[in-house]
Amino acid sequence: MAAICKVKDIARHPPAVIASLTSPIYQVLQNLTARLIRHAYIVDEKGFLLGVASAKDIINFLGGGWKYRIVKQKYSGELWKALRSEPIESIMSRRIVTVNVEDSLVEAINSFLKYDVGAFPVLDEESRLWGSLSERHIMKLLAHHHAYVKVSEIMSQPVLTISPETATLEAMKLFIKYDIRRLPLVREGKIEAIVTVKDILRFFTSEAAKPLLEEGKYRELLATPVSTYASKPVVVIDPDADVGEAAAKMAEINAGCLPVVDEGKLVGIVTERDFLLKLPKVKGVEIYIDTVKRRISIGRVSF
Repeated sequence: MAAICKVKDIARHPPAVIASLTSPIYQVLQNLTARLIRHAYIVDEKGFLLGVASAKDIINFLGGGWKYRIVKQKYSGELWKALRSEPIESIMSRRIVTVNVEDSLVEAINSFLKYDVGAFPVLDEESRLWGSLSERHIMKLLAHHHAYVKVSEIMSQPVLTISPETATLEAMKLFIKYDIRRLPLVREGKIEAIVTVKDILRFFTSEAAKPLLEEGKYRELLATPVSTYASKPVVVIDPDADVGEAAAKMAEINAGCLPVVDEGKLVGIVTERDFLLKLPKVKGVEIYIDTVKRRISIGRVSF
């Protein structure tokens, strides 16, 4: 008999970025950027989980939110010194929801539905950090067939947008204020690019940003238009397209979202979280989880 699919069968092991309480924030920032992920797990010498530092925690520290007061109060506004000296412990979160390696796929999906988070630390049988389970891992299990559900039925709208000329600091503040991970860049109703929290982190570790950090030119750095490093070109989806098509596109380009465009105008955005949280609530939709084949089939069986 085939074994039931468990968290350990689909999660990342080991986690991509692990740090200690004393790891400098800039070191964690570099590691997150190098691995193109959003979460770093903070552990003790025995591997027990102490906290989680996310991309948004770092953006908060860089000027996007209240954690920037550490830079002002302890380092007199010297951001470069603060990045290299302040330990990740200062900005990490100690409020952590976890899953276990032996949890089933069904239990993992229920955890995403219950807690509305983007990723979980995975603990082993001894409660030590084992790995990481994200929305992306679940999305990869979706069977990309016609679901008879339109993208417009699950997309998020209206969409908070910014202009291509928006300064980096302003974008960071919006990420923290609205607790979001991406902002479309729109000009006259048409989308030109998307800036994400990962783009912001990548910018701060780029060759263009480092001289400005080292020379203390923080105003110039934070005034940089997001269009200079935002993600483009942008792959979009029609609001009347089937969600199965959207899922297939997202998997093909390894993206967490697709802007929804109707007659050239941005009308919404569909994300991995929309699939996990909204799709099960659409009238007539049923979800079949094949834990043996490690596939998730979603489709409308009645209207």
